[in-house]
Amino acid sequence: MAHKNTKPISWHREGDCMICTSHALNSSGYPSIQRGGGSRIKIARQILFRRHGRLPSLIVSRHTCDRRDCINPNHILSGSVKENNNDCLVRGRVARGEKHGTSKLNENNIQEIRLLKGKLTQLQIARRFGVSGGLISKIHRRILWSHIT
Repeated sequence: MAHKNTKPISWHREGDCMICTSHALNSSGYPSIQRGGGSRIKIARQILFRRHGRLPSLIVSRHTCDRRDCINPNHILSGSVKENNNDCLVRGRVARGEKHGTSKLNENNIQEIRLLKGKLTQLQIARRFGVSGGLISKIHRRILWSHIT
């Protein structure tokens, strides 16, 4: 149900996607609308609400097209956070290495850390790069940063 003070949604087509042009993107890159009480909601969630009615907070919107700004109802499915995360893995959308938002290291650091193995202790390497000894261990064992040779 539309609220009185909700502005109309407009979009343009890019392939099969309907890219929202009428509403600003939130900090995560999703177009959102303001609801009656002043709270904001992702347009994709509003689409699911119209399709299914009220949704539990644990249900998220999943974009089959991987476009956060797409509002094509045919591209938006409901699902769990686990299903959404699995979508990311299957489609290769997981940020790895220095592209991950919390990474303190880059590819050059990883190569240097691997070259220092056996020359310095893990703790000395960790201090040099401002990270934990456990992280250095995981880098050496290729549990993390395994995509860097």
